Amino acid sequence: MQAAGLRPQQLSTQEGLCRLPVMRRRDVQAAGETLFCTQIPRAHAPVAESRTSGSSGEQVRVKGTAVSRLMWLAMTLREHLWQQRDFRGRLAVIRETRYDFRD
Repeated sequence: MQAAGLRPQQLSTQEGLCRLPVMRRRDVQAAGETLFCTQIPRAHAPVAESRTSGSSGEQVRVKGTAVSRLMWLAMTLREHLWQQRDFRGRLAVIRETRYDFRD
């Protein structure tokens, strides 16, 4: 955000979000803990950490909150609706997740 000349409150607008630079995998890895928000609203807890498999040689760590999880589920549901999937049928999804929940 600093390199883009952005303040946190500017991220509430589309223009502010568009000014954020694209981060590469190496950028995320190099940022380490400085990438993560240090002040999470209590209502957004718990925070979960997940890691990629590291198949490219190094893992990438990400963190999310209960609110970001809810948004992910809402977008997944929307995608199912767009694809006109029949909810009366069965759907199998194979994926790995590793969460470490912390309050």
